[in-house]
Amino acid sequence: MLMDFVRLLRMHHYYKNLLIFLVPFFGGLMLNSSYYIPLLVGFVSLCFVSSANYIINDIKDAEYDRNNPEKSGRPLASGRIKVWQAVMFSAVLLCISLFLAYSIGIKFLGIVVLLFVLTQMYTFYFKNVPFADINFISVNFLLRAISGSFVVNLQPSQWLILIAYFFALYLALTKRRTEMELENHSNARSVLSKYDKKSLDGMLSISMAIIILLYALYTFDNYSELMFITIPFVLYVLFKLYSYTYSEPEIGRKIYKIFLKLDVLFSAAVVALIFFINLYLTVHF
Repeated sequence: MLMDFVRLLRMHHYYKNLLIFLVPFFGGLMLNSSYYIPLLVGFVSLCFVSSANYIINDIKDAEYDRNNPEKSGRPLASGRIKVWQAVMFSAVLLCISLFLAYSIGIKFLGIVVLLFVLTQMYTFYFKNVPFADINFISVNFLLRAISGSFVVNLQPSQWLILIAYFFALYLALTKRRTEMELENHSNARSVLSKYDKKSLDGMLSISMAIIILLYALYTFDNYSELMFITIPFVLYVLFKLYSYTYSEPEIGRKIYKIFLKLDVLFSAAVVALIFFINLYLTVHF
């Protein structure tokens, strides 16, 4: 049962909350040790509120999950965890998250509360409204991305905000498109009956084009010539992700698995290294 409660946390989704480091990293503040503890506390707060949201979602979707071959083994869908146990566990996680957020500041607390409220709106209504569902997912990613600015008191770049939003939108579209490859997909997620593959394919292409344009403009507007080198690597990751949408749909449904691909991991590491050199080493040396 202990492992079932751990599974309820969905810790493999915690990578999404690494977005809290986005603004501090690109703001050149990651070498300032005074921000380490607040950022770590903020990361834990986001992880706990995310887990609380996932548990509530699992409670509501237990019946649908039983009809989904990839989700039927979840603790609530299988009946190994009782609903009342899950409710209590979610409440405890939410309280801890709010306490940690308050310890950072009232603005960060506001982000966490908004993240929880919007997720509940999505869970209980908007997840069944086509196109609104993917926008709610994208906005939640955006809240994570700007949360770090309230920890380090730094105004986020408008370029970063736009890229974060459209990339989150692209990932949400990818998930919907790959879910449509599941057998009896409308039984697994009711909103899928209101989508069609052709529309999703078109929106994926448009979203990717916007991301590429925004990223290119971002590198030209903000950084040195060294940043131009990152463009081919970013394009490679995006094109691979697009390819996996059709060749390996499971990756689209479980996006974290893309980083198990060595070529994608290498490309992402090169981009991160170039940014680090440009933002930190060139300044200090």
